[in-house]
Amino acid sequence: MEYIVPGICGIAFGIFAEKGRVHEPMMIRGQMNFQYNVMMKMFLGALFSGMAIMSILSVAPRRWKSQLSDARNAYHQCLSGKGLSSFVLGGALLGSGMTIAGACPGMVLVQVGSFTDNALYTLAGGFLGVLLYTILEPSIRELFKPSGFYQHKQLDSGGSYLSTALPLATIIACAVAGLEVYRPWTADVGISSGSFFWTAKAWPPYISGVLIGALQAPLILSVSDTLSGSGGYCTVLSQLLLTDRLRNAFPYLAKYKSGLDNWWQVMYITGAVIGSYLSAQASGSLGQGSPVTLVQALVGGGLMTFGARMAGGCTSGHGLSGCSLLLVDSFITTAAMFGGAMATYAGMMQGFI
Repeated sequence: MEYIVPGICGIAFGIFAEKGRVHEPMMIRGQMNFQYNVMMKMFLGALFSGMAIMSILSVAPRRWKSQLSDARNAYHQCLSGKGLSSFVLGGALLGSGMTIAGACPGMVLVQVGSFTDNALYTLAGGFLGVLLYTILEPSIRELFKPSGFYQHKQLDSGGSYLSTALPLATIIACAVAGLEVYRPWTADVGISSGSFFWTAKAWPPYISGVLIGALQAPLILSVSDTLSGSGGYCTVLSQLLLTDRLRNAFPYLAKYKSGLDNWWQVMYITGAVIGSYLSAQASGSLGQGSPVTLVQALVGGGLMTFGARMAGGCTSGHGLSGCSLLLVDSFITTAAMFGGAMATYAGMMQGFI
C-alpha cells in the first residue's frame, strides 16, 4: 500500500493538473505578468485545501496527528544544513527556470503525459540540472552554509496549528474569489463555459487546485510525507550509480537510491504522467503546442531543478507542502521563486534573456 497510494495520488494529480490547464507553458509564463491567473488560482486553491486538511489532522486521533508531525519533521530534515541564502537564491533560480521553460518540476510531468511540444527536452534539462547540482553540491553546501545556528521556524510556533492555519486559509480563499471576480477562469482558458465531465477540456483551476491540495491527506496517512516532485528526479537519476565507487563519488545522489522515503515519489511522478495522458486523451487535448523552444526547454528545465535542489524543494514541495505546514523557509522560498520568475519574464520581454 505504501507504493500503491502514492501512485494513485500521482494519477489523480496528473488528471487534476491537466484539467486545470496550469500545465500549459503560456499559462505559466502569462502568470508572471498577470496576463493569466490560472496558475495562481490553482496554486492558492491547493494551498487552501492543504491547510484545511492539515488543520483537521492536527486535531484528529493521535495516530493521524502523529503522522502529520512525522511529515513536518521529514520536511525539516530535507532543509537541514541550508540557510537563508540557499532558500532565496535557489528559489529565484527555480522561478527563472519556470518562466524560461514554461514549466515546473511537477508540471513538466503533466506536459510529458499530454504530449506538449518540447516537454521531453524540459524533462531532460531537469535531469541535467539535478546532475549538475549533484556534482557541485559539496561546494555549494560549503559556500552557502549558515554562518551560525540557523533555526527553521514555523508560523505556529508558540500556538496551535489550527489557530494559525485557518485564518490564513480564509484569506487565501478570499484572494481566489477576488481573482475570479476580476477575471473569470473561462476568459483565461478561452472557453465559454466549464464542465466537470471527464471529457471536458478544462475545469475551474481553483477546483483543480483544491483537489490537488486534498491529496496531502492520503500521502500523509500512507507514507507520512507531503506533496513533492523534484526528489523523484534524484531517485531516478541515482539508479545510474551502479558501483560503490560511483556511490562514494556522489554521496548526495546515493542517499536517494533506495527506501520507501525515496521510491514513493517515483511512483507518484510516474502516476502523474499516466494521469495526464488519460485526461488529455479523453478531452482530445493531446499534443498541445508550446511557445518554448528546444534550447529554452533544456536551459529552463536545468535551472528549475538545480534551484529546487539548492532550496530543498520545488513548487510542490515548498509552495504547496512547506507553506501548508507553515514553515517560514517555504514562504521565503516561494516568494523568491515568484520574484525570480517575474524578473526573468521582464528580462525576456526586454530582450535581455
